This record gives sequence, C-alpha cells and structure tokens, in this order.
Amino acid sequence: GQHPGTSKWLRATDRGLLSRPRVMLRVGTASRDNRPLHCLAMVGFVALCGMASLALGRMRKVIRESASLRLLSSSSGASRKATSGPQHCEVVLRNRGSEVLYYPGFLSEEESEALYAHLASLPTWQSKPIRIYGKIVTQPRLVASYADPGVEYRYSNVTNRGHPWTPELDHVRRKAESWVGQKFNFCLLNMYRNGTDYMGWHADDEKEIVGAIASVSLGVPRDFVFKHKTNRTAKHEVLLESGSLLLMRGKTQEDYLHSLPRRARIDCGRINLTFRCISSK
Repeated sequence: GQHPGTSKWLRATDRGLLSRPRVMLRVGTASRDNRPLHCLAMVGFVALCGMASLALGRMRKVIRESASLRLLSSSSGASRKATSGPQHCEVVLRNRGSEVLYYPGFLSEEESEALYAHLASLPTWQSKPIRIYGKIVTQPRLVASYADPGVEYRYSNVTNRGHPWTPELDHVRRKAESWVGQKFNFCLLNMYRNGTDYMGWHADDEKEIVGAIASVSLGVPRDFVFKHKTNRTAKHEVLLESGSLLLMRGKTQEDYLHSLPRRARIDCGRINLTFRCISSK
C-alpha cells in the first residue's frame, strides 16, 4: 500500500524480478522517519548527474581540441606548400609592362646560411675598376662570376668571364629556373661586406641580356629601391631578406633604375646572386 502523506512513488525494481520487498524512491513529500534516507539518495543522484555532466564536458573538449589540431596541421601543410613554389609572392611594382615580384621564402634559413658560408669561402672574389660617367672607379663591393662554358657578360667596359659552376651554385640556379620558368647561363655575384658597400643607380639594360633577371639574397637584409627613369619621384622599395628571390621582368630594365643604398649602421655582410641569360650573338 501507499504510505500516508505521499504524493508519488517511483519503483526501482519490477514486481516480478525480485523476491525481496520492493525498493522505492519517493519523489514528493516523505514521512519524518524516512526523510534522511530520501535526502541522502537525492544527494547521491545529483552528485552522479554532476559527475556524468563533467565527464561529458571533458569528452567534448577533447573532441574539439582533436579537431583543432587536425585543422592546424592541415593549415601548416598548406603554408609550407605556399612557400615551396612561385605561388607565394609580393608585387613590388607593376606598371605598363614592367613587373617586379618578391618571393620571401625561396630558400630556407638553413639553406641560406649554408650557401652564404660556401660562397664567402670562394677564392674568386675581387674588386674591379669600372667606368662610371667617364671616370674609372673601384667597385664599392666584391664581385665574382659563374657561367656556362664560353659565356661572358660585359658591363661598364668590364668583361666578366664566368668560372665553372660549383655544385651548390648550380643547385640554386636550377631551382630559380623552375620557379621563373626560364633558363639561366650566367650568375653575377656581389658581396657587400658591410653597410658602406653599395650599388649605385643603374639598369641592367645591356642588349645581350635575354628575358628576366632573378636575384637571390643571402645574409643581412638590405633595402632595394626602384625609381622610374623619367618620373624620378615614383619610387618603389623592398627589403631583401636572406633566402628571398627578386624577379625583374618585362620592361623593368628599360623603364626603371635600381640601387642598393649605403647603410652606415649595418656591420654585417650580404651576398647577392643575379641569374641572367646571356645571348651568345
């Protein structure tokens, strides 16, 4: 029978499953004698629900974190792919057939450091006298040349005959060719020993140069500036970081001058490789 004063009962077992008296949980008013037992049962039930809710929350957190890690891994992979080829670049200038593109991730940090050490140890560096505006001056930097057999490049009344490619240089040349989509048979190297070494305003507009020029930078970052030959107020500047590639193509040499200015506060070195295709005609 139902206890006097109760409003509702929930049976924990079915009548036919247990031979012992049925165990009942009361939801409603309880008698004074059974109130402590009922309260204890309710406290236990609430605690059990709380533990289940906490476990469910932790499980959801683990699922979210796992999904986030998968997304991060996927994004990192996409980023590496973006810098492993010519898809990732910045436009320095683009004007009426002139175009300069900057690729900051052409070489990794480890590749850049190893290549810089290799090139700095080469015995072919020299400072040549050149003619500028009718005067003979010593180049304010060190230069070296590497090329295919029989290829030479002449500028400022100086003929540069290239040395045979080193394996390290040839590797970088092949990589530049794959990025640019053009063959190169000559590389002019410039070593700027510190910020007092520089490159004055000029254009690489010699007739024997065919196609684009790809310039790879190693060492300390230096700013590189372009200005239009007729509109000298229109300047474009880019910071050339170590491991970057700068591509100059189209009418850039015809319409623009470029320079690497002095920077007295810089006391570290920079090596620049400019890959070119020199016509044999």
